[in-house]
Amino acid sequence: MARQFSLPPHQSNYRRTVVLGDLHGDLDVMLRSLAAKNILRFDGSLGSVLTLIRQNMDAAWVPEFEAMVVPQTPRIQLILLGDLLDRYHHGYHLIQFLKHIRWRRFGIDFVCLMGNHDLHNLQFFTNPFAVFQMYKESEHLQMDVMDFIGRMGLIQSMVSFLDLHREELVTLQQQFYREGRLAFPLGTGSEAHFSYGCDLSVLARETYESWEDVWNTLGEVAAARGFSFEERGSWQQTLADFSRQLSHSLFGVDGWNVWDLLPPWLETCGNQDGYDPRLRFANAVVACDDGLQPRRFMLLDWRIIAMVWRQHYGDFFRGLSVMYLEGNTLFVHGGLSPQTLLDQFGFGVLHNLVAQQFHSSEDPRRFGLVRAVARLNRLSRQVIDNALGDVTFRSNSGSELIDGIGSRRGGRAGFTQFGGPFWADFDFVNQMTHQNDQIRGLYRAFVQAVGLRRVICGHTRFEEPGKPELRYLRLKVMRGIGLDYICVDNSCSRGYRLESVLNGIEIDELGEITDPGEMR
Repeated sequence: MARQFSLPPHQSNYRRTVVLGDLHGDLDVMLRSLAAKNILRFDGSLGSVLTLIRQNMDAAWVPEFEAMVVPQTPRIQLILLGDLLDRYHHGYHLIQFLKHIRWRRFGIDFVCLMGNHDLHNLQFFTNPFAVFQMYKESEHLQMDVMDFIGRMGLIQSMVSFLDLHREELVTLQQQFYREGRLAFPLGTGSEAHFSYGCDLSVLARETYESWEDVWNTLGEVAAARGFSFEERGSWQQTLADFSRQLSHSLFGVDGWNVWDLLPPWLETCGNQDGYDPRLRFANAVVACDDGLQPRRFMLLDWRIIAMVWRQHYGDFFRGLSVMYLEGNTLFVHGGLSPQTLLDQFGFGVLHNLVAQQFHSSEDPRRFGLVRAVARLNRLSRQVIDNALGDVTFRSNSGSELIDGIGSRRGGRAGFTQFGGPFWADFDFVNQMTHQNDQIRGLYRAFVQAVGLRRVICGHTRFEEPGKPELRYLRLKVMRGIGLDYICVDNSCSRGYRLESVLNGIEIDELGEITDPGEMR
């Protein structure tokens, strides 16, 4: 019988810790879950919250939101485990709510981690043209990777983003078409400048009578630029043909088509062989009458979308952590995979390959757990900051480096199944630690060396029929080696299930979780 190890004593600077798992764009679930933990006052009126969000996006904070916060004495910590975005259509509304409250004023130390869906949003919105380059060396066809990017729920995040910023985007795009130039402040005393190099002012028109009216207007541009296009089977196909030829006339055949997500070498793309059309043509602002004729039409340059996203969400993403260590509890979105323990970008800096052991945190001459986590977050923030600062749109940002800590996991058949902080899978960790003595020994050696008591993750969703109150799962096999391994992703978002359930756990001053959970 395998030896059973006890947990080390709970260590924390807080008498109360509240942890929320994957919210996936469900603002209502977040508000009700925080109200259930006596952190917010929420009367259930989501519509009024959404209205305030739309009215106050440029404010530093929103008094009405701060009036919802219940002051905490003594101080508590509120931790979100990441995956705020995708799957449901209020992801960016949710971020707007969070960033418009000065949490510390109310005795709440707020920590938000980055999840794999949040990272994909960063990768997409910093350079939408090049996101297809992710996972390039995998065995998947390029079309499969593009399909995967869309099917991860990015479409729902785009719906949220456009709901909040559509009018701002249209105004900026009209200015760009009329003046031929546009400048964006980068927040460092410098500006990014964009230019078409020709007169495209006719495209600033916004109101129309019919699709024929739209095509006639685009035809004026085509005639001026020396090309022609034909009406195709759908407005999307017609628009794709027009924008491709316009882009060729402006930037050459090898340049990005700034009005389309497709790579220059790919001219067609349908539902089953690339980007979902709802994502690909999200930059076309179209409002039709009952007869499906457009009354409003504006073709947005994807660079404008990317720059507006930076202005509103860049600082929030800069503030996200990959991991958070408090006391002897490690919070990480995906969890702690064996690869992360050995990856030099993760905890491999603590591992002595010759001696095949981890350095003790008590040795002041070497990296310890605190410094290893700080290093991982610091390096990740450098990558994130570089991605936000690169407005050349030449290639995919280096953020794929932090996606690949441990090893990549794309979530679809054929992608690596055992990932790092973003992609580690709770069920797979359970399976492998049950089956493999070496992996159990690796975890035990790590825990013994660094004094870790608990890992709390999200990412791997669970849904137990007839048990909507279930808030977390705990791994029995990990408990046996002296590590309390917890998952808090109970599929709360309505992007996953129709019934409305609350999310989150509370940890008291003794380290006990006060919400219902189960051992696995």
